[in-house]
Amino acid sequence: MCGISGRFNADGRPVDAGEISAMRDSLHHRGPDDAGLFVSGCIGLGHRRLSIIDLAGGHQPISNEDGEVTTILNGEIYNFQELRKDLVARGHVLKTRSDTEVIVHLYEELGPQCLQQLRGMFAFALWDHRQRRLMLARDRVGEKPLYYAWKDRSLIFASEIKAIARSRGFTARVDPIGLRRMLTYRFAYGEHTLFDGVRQLPPGCYLIADANGMSVHRYWDVPAQAQSALAHRPEQEFLPLLEASVAQRMISDVPIGAFLSGGIDSSVVTALMARHTDRVRTFSIGFVPGEENELRWAQRVADVCGARHHEFTQGSADFFALLQKLVWHHDEPLAFPASIPLHILSRESKKLATVMLAGEGADELLAGYGNNISTYRLANLARRVPKWVRRSLVRLPLPSRAARIVRRMAADETSLIVGAFRLPGHLELTRSSRVDLPPDREDDEHLLVETGLSARRGSFLDRLLYFQFKTYLIALLMKQDKMSMAASIETRVPYLDHTLVEFAFQLPDACKVHGRTGKYLLRQASRGLLPEEIIARPKEGLPVPIAQWFRAPSSPFIEILLDPGSLRDGFIERRYVESRVAEFLAGASISTEIWAILNLELWRRSFLAGANPPAVSSG
Repeated sequence: MCGISGRFNADGRPVDAGEISAMRDSLHHRGPDDAGLFVSGCIGLGHRRLSIIDLAGGHQPISNEDGEVTTILNGEIYNFQELRKDLVARGHVLKTRSDTEVIVHLYEELGPQCLQQLRGMFAFALWDHRQRRLMLARDRVGEKPLYYAWKDRSLIFASEIKAIARSRGFTARVDPIGLRRMLTYRFAYGEHTLFDGVRQLPPGCYLIADANGMSVHRYWDVPAQAQSALAHRPEQEFLPLLEASVAQRMISDVPIGAFLSGGIDSSVVTALMARHTDRVRTFSIGFVPGEENELRWAQRVADVCGARHHEFTQGSADFFALLQKLVWHHDEPLAFPASIPLHILSRESKKLATVMLAGEGADELLAGYGNNISTYRLANLARRVPKWVRRSLVRLPLPSRAARIVRRMAADETSLIVGAFRLPGHLELTRSSRVDLPPDREDDEHLLVETGLSARRGSFLDRLLYFQFKTYLIALLMKQDKMSMAASIETRVPYLDHTLVEFAFQLPDACKVHGRTGKYLLRQASRGLLPEEIIARPKEGLPVPIAQWFRAPSSPFIEILLDPGSLRDGFIERRYVESRVAEFLAGASISTEIWAILNLELWRRSFLAGANPPAVSSG
């Protein structure tokens, strides 16, 4: 795991090594073990290394035999040993035992099609000296971040936006599209970010930049749902695929462990790790005594698996002390309160292990969220009621909860899918923006194209999970990457191996939802692996008590929201902020919205200091 950055001047202007070094070193937390630099005329590549594989010989950038192809990598190529063996058999000379080196030799043979051979999580930059072109690539699912800006025939890129902000000529301004999506969905879904001119390279895509310009190409997408079941007993195929993925992700030259919540997802990963070693280390976090946590469940699983278990606790003081710092690490407002305990868990675990396996992705593959189940059931109900009846019901005077359900039933399926991920109260929030935002309907149409949902064919559940995979999952993965990398921890996610993703998405709905239960396939497959009490447990997540903490006397973050500077210079109108804070303190259940407004203000303070009124793109 590492940090990468660089610049390519398509008009041939020479790159300044000092600029590349400054960009690179802003990512020191991603790679405290080593630093590398490659500058040659119009191209500059910077690398910070967290040493995981080939500790002595894996220095980057890495080139092929004649130095005509040079690359820098953030991530891991899990099948590099097989690829290396094949490359050597075909006459290639490899100088290291690192996974990065296989990329340059595969590219020699296949060009951008080399991506089809890679199994792993990665973001890399590759300079082809002969063709005078730069290629950026991101893994299929989007586990590793990669951002870029194209301006004045120059491409600047990095693992984190803060490195791009160190490039010459960059001015931090808010992107109205990114802001609108953040206020609507809690995260800037799609290709946009909150920074004007900065985009994320979409998962499963690569970018080519040369003297002719820049273009983005897709090399992988989630497969369509099969018309019939792929297997008579899919649970018998699912678990071996998952175990193979776990085993691949245990390859490491440094100590390895697992983040264990006590939920079924991380528990299955831990149990499968225990099949391959008797030295599993597990790490969990909860809250101080008297506040809800899952520590007892994590301990139960660790005992069953024979793991050496470590647990940590967090209180409101830790939370308040870290939030501003972690907004900076995240580059954008934190979408999830659980980001803070995840960072603390990573920071404390770093003392014993550098690589962690985690359970992210199972919910997105197999409909594990309560919202998945309720939306799926609502869609099934709506199909049984004639459209004219559903539209008539909307006009009736109904209690608020019933009216909300009826409105959702009256929506078309695509609107129902997109609506399932919106922040409650998002319309009032966007209307209170001090920045002119794009129209909701128009921008959502663009988002449907960016994510591919507008062209997706399949069952309602398939399309729901597909959209979730391209939006909400990316937000979760960025949380996982940036909060763990802020502590120099590499996190690996076995559920998101692309072969497992392809298998799961082609399965029928019944493998995912059974009655009111999600992740049905995973629950069936894990019988005999885990105790029934773990398999049957409802999903809890990490229930951070932010409402309780924010309402505490003299909460520093309520003070921030009501600070005269925030009310004067922030992105949200003063009267709206004051009224919502008053409602929250009076007991209204709007902590998610308060969290979003607070994080937006902390982001403004971190990146747009002195902007009054809010700095905004004019384009």
